[in-house]
Amino acid sequence: MQQPFLEYLHHNLESNMNFDFSRSQSMAYALAPDHPLPHSIVIAGTNGKGSTTAFLSSLLQAHGLRVGTFTSPHLLEVYERVQINGKKIMSQDFEKAGAIVMQTMQSLQLTCTYFEAVTFMAWVHFAYTQPDVCLFEVGLGGRLDTTNTVARIGSIVTKIDLDHMRFLGENTYAIAKEKLAICQTGAINIIANQDPLAQKAVDETAATGIDFRQEGQSFTHTGRSDHFSFCNQDIILPPCPLGLPGKHQTSNASLAMEMAYQYLGQYRSQKIDLSKSMRALAATRVLGRMETWQKGSQTIILDVAHNPAGIQALVDTLIQYHPHTSFSVLLGCSADKNHKAMQNILASLTDRIQTTAFDHPRSWHTNTGVSLDYENVEDALLSLSATAAQTILCTGSIFFVACVVPILQKHAFELKTTI
Repeated sequence: MQQPFLEYLHHNLESNMNFDFSRSQSMAYALAPDHPLPHSIVIAGTNGKGSTTAFLSSLLQAHGLRVGTFTSPHLLEVYERVQINGKKIMSQDFEKAGAIVMQTMQSLQLTCTYFEAVTFMAWVHFAYTQPDVCLFEVGLGGRLDTTNTVARIGSIVTKIDLDHMRFLGENTYAIAKEKLAICQTGAINIIANQDPLAQKAVDETAATGIDFRQEGQSFTHTGRSDHFSFCNQDIILPPCPLGLPGKHQTSNASLAMEMAYQYLGQYRSQKIDLSKSMRALAATRVLGRMETWQKGSQTIILDVAHNPAGIQALVDTLIQYHPHTSFSVLLGCSADKNHKAMQNILASLTDRIQTTAFDHPRSWHTNTGVSLDYENVEDALLSLSATAAQTILCTGSIFFVACVVPILQKHAFELKTTI
């Protein structure tokens, strides 16, 4: 079967990321009249976007809504990026929506990047299928991201940290300015607690007339991911476990809870059900986040932490849940990441850290200044599995973890659970 849209994406996998927002604006202006979106919410932030999206999707589904989600990047296949109620888009629907995107590009004489094209494909698919609400995860930044063309009723900004500084700015104030640009006057704007520099940007944005409901002020949460509770001015959620482990997930879950509460009340005339919410939060899962794979006595944990803040959260979680476990780490980073800082943080977990290249254009082996222990992921995994009695942690990039999964499947490892 011919797949012209998928072929287009493959040819544009590494197209120049030039942030020409006018291209996205032209596409959105052309698509909007005939492809109106349902209620939509845009989620930005440095870390936690995917987890917050997953928590929110689970919460809204638990209240009887059909929820469309657009996330990125994907772990194993591009169809993961577009889902309704957790079910991936079918290839024929992917091509059907993609054909509209390609026709629109042709009529406008535009060539979209991979991310732009997939975002608009999701837009068209959601316009056809009309879920009750759509959740769009920002790709990078916010102000110039293609998702910022989506007409929205709400926005979420998770914790802001240092990443993609080449594009977004050298400190959290500059990065926050880029990400806060998704927030709009009159919308439901939910934001995580931020460091002082990022908070300065929040306060300046609020002074322009944009209202925020901020973690620690409008709503609070307590406990760990195995004993999470939440409250705002109207509700108190009793302690419950989260399906995604780690103290950092309590912030993400609280953002999702506040948005679910506000959206259901304002747009669905529906009170949030605390019992349904507790079950939804406990059932939430995300591919590649704290996955445990086993074969006999060998355990391998996968996590897509991809920057220093993400690695710190990962290390903290492993120490919390596995205080007596000896780890060996196999690290695969993208070339543009602060891999030295990531290795330094991992050194607080173990001194057994090995590095490997992986089969992706963004792998750090493209950076000639980096000396790696392995050039092949399978060789690295087999070597560590043969010599390490300890649990192996594979982390550093979603693209690296995507290379690890099929190797584990090939060698008869089984996915057990998130930790």
